[in-house]
Amino acid sequence: MSAVKINDLNRLRKSATFFSFADDKGTRQLIGFLLVYWLAWTLSVGLLSKSIVLDSVEQTVWSQTWQWGYYKHPPLPSILMAGLNRLLNGPSMWLTVFAAQGCAVVALIYVWLLASRILPHRLAIAAVLITSLIGYHNYTATSFDHNTVSLPFSAAVLYYFYRAIHDPRRIFNWIILGLASGLAMLTKYSALLVIAGPFVYLIWQNSWANFLIIRGLLVSSIVFALVLLPHVMWLENHNWLPFGYFYYELNMPNSRFDILAAFFVGQILPFLPLFLAIWLISKISQHKPVLANSSKISHRDADWRFLIATLFTPTLLALLPTLLNGNYLFRSWVCAFFLPAGILIVKCFSDKYSQEQLLQNTRNVAWSFQTVILLLFVIGKIIYPNLTGHEVRTNFPGKLMAERVSAIWREHQQQPLTIVIADTWLAGNVLLHTRPEPTVLLNNDLGISTWLNQQDVANCGAILLTTMQDRSAKPYSALFERAVATGSFPLQWGKSSREYAWAILSPESNAKDCRLSQD
Repeated sequence: MSAVKINDLNRLRKSATFFSFADDKGTRQLIGFLLVYWLAWTLSVGLLSKSIVLDSVEQTVWSQTWQWGYYKHPPLPSILMAGLNRLLNGPSMWLTVFAAQGCAVVALIYVWLLASRILPHRLAIAAVLITSLIGYHNYTATSFDHNTVSLPFSAAVLYYFYRAIHDPRRIFNWIILGLASGLAMLTKYSALLVIAGPFVYLIWQNSWANFLIIRGLLVSSIVFALVLLPHVMWLENHNWLPFGYFYYELNMPNSRFDILAAFFVGQILPFLPLFLAIWLISKISQHKPVLANSSKISHRDADWRFLIATLFTPTLLALLPTLLNGNYLFRSWVCAFFLPAGILIVKCFSDKYSQEQLLQNTRNVAWSFQTVILLLFVIGKIIYPNLTGHEVRTNFPGKLMAERVSAIWREHQQQPLTIVIADTWLAGNVLLHTRPEPTVLLNNDLGISTWLNQQDVANCGAILLTTMQDRSAKPYSALFERAVATGSFPLQWGKSSREYAWAILSPESNAKDCRLSQD
């Protein structure tokens, strides 16, 4: 009896995805590839840069003040960064790169899980390696922003949807699909376009007549709504701030032709490594003999339809406002729309090659291309600007600026620095290198800095920091007039020296205790 139970356990172990993956050499090599990729990007970019890109700085600012929404975007990336800051003693530059590349790695893991349900095991690994060569999944994923963070959640939506429709009886599949979809929307509103892809597939497959699928979608919708509820309540209480920003972005003045041309030209660089890799793999892989009974993929093939619907629907929907109304479209807005690309490519062309040879050649090409992409990025974005003195975000002397600001504050005030009034870039760089971290009043605008109020400035005091050109700008001029101390300091950035103006605002005479003080 015990022998039978042991045999049953062994069969269960081999059937379990995790254990079967762990026993496979190809899978271990894929895991090694992802770990090396993650570590290499984190160390090279996180340690060699003097500062981080603007979007990562923005997340650093927002993550210090956990809200259920922000004036530009939904809250999940900032919440995740806040958690990482607490766990790993952040904020820091390396942590933002680590988190950003972690999002790309988790997205590729979900691509792997999805590919493993559609393709044979070796081909599933090849599909992941090919997908990793799209620029949105490597060099642009050095920025911890809403586009990058949307990658794993978009991939999760596709995987859990596929799993749910192939096992619609299990309610848990639909619950986790609703959860993944809700989290995706809390990352970036464009996730709605990703979610639309599976619905196009359902229509294409005429699945609406299936009671189990309709029931499951109802369950997913309830979970989806519950996940979004706190954010919707925040939106209601804050005049739907992100939608005003979104409307402004969409209606930036430009011609329809210029917008579309910039969009499609902007896709060349992210997709160039992918197309070159496909060409090279096809050249070095030997074709299999064509069998008489071999068949091409049918347009009725369910998996083929799923990949087509989920790959092309989001991009087409994103293009519609531009085509119809001339609305603006940034190329980076579509970065999470191409996750099924590698699976579709492998599915369409894999029957021409030996699976073992295709995997080996894809692995060699992926390692080589990823190494070249990393080297070109580090040289072009970090080393070359440092050597030539070009002003780029990655060589901004943020630490030196933070030290200057802290010294000025200590010279004029006894209490800790708790509020910095500045734009996102300057305030974020101060926050990155100051302990304890101050809170930021963006552009002296309480309407977008919803985590502060006027009483906080009165109770805590603040330091105002801006460029000399903006010293007399409307948001700051009145503060300079009533400051107890003002001044400026130079800062060398690249070849040029820039002058930055500062002003000290003391707590008011009738001030209460500062609620932001961490002492």
